Amino acid sequence: MTITLVNVILYIILFYCIYSFAKKNKAFSTNDPPGPKIELPIIGSLHLLSSKPHLGFTKLAQKFGGIYKLWVGDHYTIVVSDPHYIREIWLKNNDNFINRPKSPTFTVLSGNFTNLVCASEKIWRHRRDLVAGAFTKTKLKTTQTIVAKQCQRIMKQMMLSAEKKTLFNPKMNFKKYSMNIISSMVFSREIAYDDGEVLFGKDFGNILKQIEYVFGLGKAGNPGDAISLLQPFFYYQMKVMGTELDKLLEFMKEIYDDHILNLDPENPKDLFDHIIIDADGKDLNGILRVGVDLLLGGTDTSSNTIEWFTLMMANYPEVQDKAYQELQYRIGQRGGETIEDQENCGNRILVSDRLETPYVNAIIKEIMRLHPIGPLGIPRMAKEDIMIGEYFIPAGTHMIQNIHGLHHDPSHYDQPESFIPERFVHDNHTSHYLPFSIGARNCLGMQVAEMEIYTICANILINFKIKSVDGKQIDDTELFGLAVHPIDYNILLEKRSI
Repeated sequence: MTITLVNVILYIILFYCIYSFAKKNKAFSTNDPPGPKIELPIIGSLHLLSSKPHLGFTKLAQKFGGIYKLWVGDHYTIVVSDPHYIREIWLKNNDNFINRPKSPTFTVLSGNFTNLVCASEKIWRHRRDLVAGAFTKTKLKTTQTIVAKQCQRIMKQMMLSAEKKTLFNPKMNFKKYSMNIISSMVFSREIAYDDGEVLFGKDFGNILKQIEYVFGLGKAGNPGDAISLLQPFFYYQMKVMGTELDKLLEFMKEIYDDHILNLDPENPKDLFDHIIIDADGKDLNGILRVGVDLLLGGTDTSSNTIEWFTLMMANYPEVQDKAYQELQYRIGQRGGETIEDQENCGNRILVSDRLETPYVNAIIKEIMRLHPIGPLGIPRMAKEDIMIGEYFIPAGTHMIQNIHGLHHDPSHYDQPESFIPERFVHDNHTSHYLPFSIGARNCLGMQVAEMEIYTICANILINFKIKSVDGKQIDDTELFGLAVHPIDYNILLEKRSI
């Protein structure tokens, strides 16, 4: 009997399914973490997740515990939300888990792992030293001045919206605020809040579109990352269509050329100058990709938290009023308006007030607990076989730090799905509160992010009453990505009496 091409293909598929099923259901050792009893061929446990993997992983943690195994497509994966194991892996044994998985998405986004965020170990250490050194040379006081200036500028826009009783869009405005802070620090440029929305000759809307594309591409859920058979289709699509990342790299090259043209090695004007000087005329690709990483990380992460902040304040007016009273009391403590160069729409609250406003801090922490900036962090990969506690982790294992699961664990937080800022007033929950991840590859700009989030949130509260457009609660459904953000919404601002 003649074997047709169709039959050959069917036999190959059947053989591959049998092989995949056997591979995924074979134990690595007698000390494997718990996990699903049966893994399906090809897809593994992908069917147990959803379009919002952080919720799927957290649901599985409720069944299997704070450390468990599963196959995400063709990749053996261990998901960790137990704070003890997180520290064992991401702190004590960081060197063994320093690299990122070699996924198609990370390959494209990182330029074959040559940027900062996804770089392989050797390149990453060089990139981090370059950026950390530049951050060190950029004085903290300078950063505070930049944050205060940008907060003052956005307060003016919010005041105009309040006076005219027009709708205020948090997404666009807070992204401008965050982008202006990182752009001022790194590139000595900023965008106008009202008109002329241009950065280095580029329209803000286009830049934002490119940033959102990259964050969307980087989120978990790309089938080509999970299933090896689909990888060629992913690479073909990227080659034919290109990516918005290419446009961001072109944009960064224009910024680089402008800096080179005006570079004074003895008097660097910003962080990008420091990076260029430290690179000593080498590694143009690395400089451009680090610049893109800083622009991406500085724009889309902090702004998401601020979006969640105004949403939650509109939905919880009693919390908003309580925070306002605390801020008013703080101003009274330091003798009223004592800020130099104070303008009508200026900053009435400074970073220096932070230690004296515990309830405002608690609100911000509770928002970052409920909606952590990166709910699953960025995955790592085991370099070598290792025992972590009683569990065996083989080389090549993909490691996911489930920050969302940690922050929603009822053994750490009473009523974890509820918005209760008071839980942070007298307890910092230090061991199980990790909004910026942990370890050597955690967020480099954490201090800047905390500063910019507190400054704008406190000044919004002291200057305005935040209301929903229709008097009803704003939809707080999460849109999943590398950074979780709310559905686009508008608010009304009512000027508070001073």
